[in-house]
Amino acid sequence: MNKILELLKPALNAGVEISVYTNEDQELCVNVNTAAKSECILQELENGQVWAYGRYGRNEEVLDFWELCCFVNDGKCGRDYISSAWQDALDNEGF
Repeated sequence: MNKILELLKPALNAGVEISVYTNEDQELCVNVNTAAKSECILQELENGQVWAYGRYGRNEEVLDFWELCCFVNDGKCGRDYISSAWQDALDNEGF
């Protein structure tokens, strides 16, 4: 979980609010609340990898904040709506 929080620090500084819950397998999940077409759920695996899971079977390892922003931006699925805090975070990264 510490790795996820470190990864999310720029988004949290931009005002992004997160939700933490356990899934049916009792694994800790972090919903980064994009308000986009596709959600973004983060999980830190036992080996320390952080994976992002989205709608339509999208999932990939996320190594840094830039990769997370790419995942979130792709989650808009061609639409222009996303939470204002996430838009600020994306703008700060040059999206």
